[in-house]
Formats: sequence, structure tokens, C-alpha cells
Amino acid sequence: MDIKKVIEKEFDLKVTKMKKMGEGLESEAFLVNDTYIFKHSKHSEAFKSMAKEVEVLNYLKDKISIDIPKIEF
Repeated sequence: MDIKKVIEKEFDLKVTKMKKMGEGLESEAFLVNDTYIFKHSKHSEAFKSMAKEVEVLNYLKDKISIDIPKIEF
């Protein structure tokens, strides 16, 4: 699977630069255009976990004093 093509198609974003930042058992992270971190799930269960992660981070962003990344896509 070509992650660059997935990002460009799913998020309507022209990818001019991409660097793999790391990976775990469930996902991979990429720095795109020196601006965005994209976390790509490796399978459907990981996708469900990532959706829950987004939900929790959005809930916490105004309740704790540490910086939480802004989720745009």
C-alpha cells in the first residue's frame, strides 16, 4: 500500500515531502510536508483503537494542562 497515495486521496492534500517517524504493532506515523503527523492503522482493529484515541484526546484537550495535538484529519 502506498501511504502517500492514501493521504492524497483521503485527505485532499498534496504530499511533497514524507518521512516515516516510527511504527508500532498497530500503526505507523509519518511526517508529511514538515507540517502534519499522519498515523496510519495497520488493520481494522487498530483503526477502531485510533478512533477511540481521537475521542479521548478531544475530551481531554480542555481538561488538562499539558499540550494535546490538534487533530485535523
